[in-house]
Formats: sequence, structure tokens, C-alpha cells
Amino acid sequence: MKFRNVLFFPLICFFLIGCHNTDYTVQFDDSMILEYGSEKNTIDLITKIGNVEVTEDMKKDNILTYKNLVIECEIVDTLQIKDYKVIYRTNDSDARTITKTVKIRDKTAPSIILEGLDENNILEISENEFNNYNFEKIITVKDNYDTDPKVEINIQNTAQENEYIVYVIASDKYENISSEEFVVILKKETEESQTKNENKTKNENKTKNENKTDNETSTDKKTSTVVTTEQQDKQIYDPVTKEFNIDTYSSFDECYNACMTYIRECYSKGYVGEASAVPYQKDGLNYGYRAVFQK
Repeated sequence: MKFRNVLFFPLICFFLIGCHNTDYTVQFDDSMILEYGSEKNTIDLITKIGNVEVTEDMKKDNILTYKNLVIECEIVDTLQIKDYKVIYRTNDSDARTITKTVKIRDKTAPSIILEGLDENNILEISENEFNNYNFEKIITVKDNYDTDPKVEINIQNTAQENEYIVYVIASDKYENISSEEFVVILKKETEESQTKNENKTKNENKTKNENKTDNETSTDKKTSTVVTTEQQDKQIYDPVTKEFNIDTYSSFDECYNACMTYIRECYSKGYVGEASAVPYQKDGLNYGYRAVFQK
């Protein structure tokens, strides 16, 4: 009996020491950014407890549970672009309160919807229609935050006769950028159809002029440019991926802003395509933003 007690006592000590040594260090996402309108919230910004990755089954509403540790925090409104001071409270022996700044930011680029194209993204119109064609009527741009995103339409002719490429570039208030492109092929028309189209175009222009109202203010954000073959070399630009890290800038917001400035410079030099500022990690930690171009 005495021998059993001798064995039992060390086992209890080992168990208690093991429980006491559990690492309950709370680790957060370095950026502390939630996307505008996101269903995720403040509890989702906790990434690790000790060395253990946080999983979805540990979270419920504004509470995270890991073994004997419970963390509770305030919920914020992700439909407001602002910064919140959020307190995370733990139930462990230290009864910690951790205060963090949670930032709501819009990092989603506008969506571009093209209508009236065939399955190969081609629009066929007559030569006469092309001269006065309003491309805005087949382009719809929507943004999750900005109600009036900026739209730029660039038209470039190609090596093929009667063929053009139309590039649509959309950007929102927070300078998130997206782009789409489609091909325009000019079809030959008979003399009869040419006369009909000319009359149709005249009537459309007349109606458009008569119906100009407050909508004119929104056209300030829409521009259209035709680029000739001789100008294409100046317009086409091939950017390189570039990183903006926290060692150089004082905050992740500054990293992001520098990255977006670089992307805008690439667009101004003639780059056409999608571009985004993507967070990247180093040694498992967020380290900054990388300008990524989908060519």
C-alpha cells in the first residue's frame, strides 16, 4: 500500500505541472483588419493559442474556447469604415484583458459585368455603329462600398483589320482596381442596313441629348480613349511583382498604401489587367503586402 502511494503522488504532480505549463499565449492577426461588410468579426482575428492554430470549432459568436481557456470580446459593425478599440478578456488565472485596435477597411475591387457579348467575349457591330458606339451601355460596374466607382474605357486596334480590344478599368474610392477586356469586330453592312443604322444612331443621339439630367455628374468618372497602333508600344506596360514590408513602413496600412500607389503607377504607364495588393507572410507571420499582377 505504501508502494502505491509513492507511485501515485508523482503522477499527480506530473499532471498538475503539465496543466500549469499549457501555453495560453494569445496571438492575433498582425494586420488586425476586417473586410468591410465581412461576416467575420473580432474573434476571427485570434490566430493561435500558444503554438496551436485556432480552428472554426473553437469559435462561437464572440467567444473562443481552447481547453480550459475562454476568451470573450466585443463585436464590431463591419459596415462602417473605422477603427475600433476592442477588449479581449480571458478567464484564466491571470484574468487578462488585451486591448487591440481593429480596423474595418474596404479592400474589395469593383466587379465589372459585360453584356451583349458572345461566349468568346466578342462584340460584333457595324463600322457605322462603332463610330458612335456607347460602350457604357454594355458595361455595369458595382462596388461593395463605393456607389459611384470610377470607370475608364481604353480602345486599342489590333493587327487584324476591323478588330479592336476594349479594356475596362474600374477603381473605387479606396483605390481597389479591377479590369476586364473584350474584342470588338466590325462587320460589313449592306447599303440598306447602313442607312437604317445611321437613322437609328441619329435618333439615339437625339434622345440622349434630350434626356440629359443629373446623370451628367456621374459621367465625370467615366472616360473613353481610342489608342492607335502607333501608340500601343507606349500604352502596353509589363509590371513586376513588388513587395512592401513592415520593416520599411511604420504600419500595415502604410505598406498597403505604398503597394496601391505602385499599382496605380503601373496602370498609368500602360498596364492593362488585374492587379491587387495581397498580404504575404514570412516565418508564419504577416510581413506586408505584395503587388500581384494577373497578366
